[in-house]
Amino acid sequence: MKRLPLITLILLVVGILAWNVPFYGDYYRSQSARPVRSELEEAHLKPVAPQAVGDGRPVELRQPRLEVASPGGEPGGESSQDASADPGPPVTDSAPGEVERLEYLYPSGALKSRGSLVEGRREGPWTEFWENGEVLMSGRYRDGKREGEWSFYYDDGSLRSRGRYVGGLRDGLWRSYYPGGAALRSEGRHSAEQGGERVGLWTQYYENGAIRERGSYERGVMQGYWVFYDPEGNEDRRTGNYREGVLDRL
Repeated sequence: MKRLPLITLILLVVGILAWNVPFYGDYYRSQSARPVRSELEEAHLKPVAPQAVGDGRPVELRQPRLEVASPGGEPGGESSQDASADPGPPVTDSAPGEVERLEYLYPSGALKSRGSLVEGRREGPWTEFWENGEVLMSGRYRDGKREGEWSFYYDDGSLRSRGRYVGGLRDGLWRSYYPGGAALRSEGRHSAEQGGERVGLWTQYYENGAIRERGSYERGVMQGYWVFYDPEGNEDRRTGNYREGVLDRL
């Protein structure tokens, strides 16, 4: 068999490679267009039984990626702002207007939260749970923001605080309770128009029901006369007039 000249072999190899370039190019382009998910997301974005939602169309119930729980939850009415951060929408492939029912899980596999997304935003009833299965908080979302009455609970299931949201901000009367849910801890009002801050008269109590402190807020800052009591019912040295949160000792 005659040996092919070297130049002929080179031209033959170049021709074969050139013929296959479109195929390999299309392959790599198709791979790069795929959504990128971590192994953790791939393992836990498992579709389960379809459910009829809204207009009756079947919608996949997905399990989003695992999240580590933040045990803080709600400050029990002790602060104007929420301590629990919204984890945000999980990775989904929902079409515009489609409703997706979702469940977040603790690393242990216990249910962490349950609710619905509409176009990537939380909508309707949502419930979050302690890892032991007790409810941590429950309420409704509208356009991704808390709306209406919300309740927060200790990990033994007793009520921790309750109040109303308007557009994601606290508004109106809020009350918080000591563990067990019977003894009132604090009560007062928030204003959504003032960024959800405390306004007007606020009272805090000892667990036996005696007043611990009482006074007024303006835009979340202590203003005017405040009175403070020790556990025996005696006024302490913090009692007096406050300006912009500072005791006026003059």
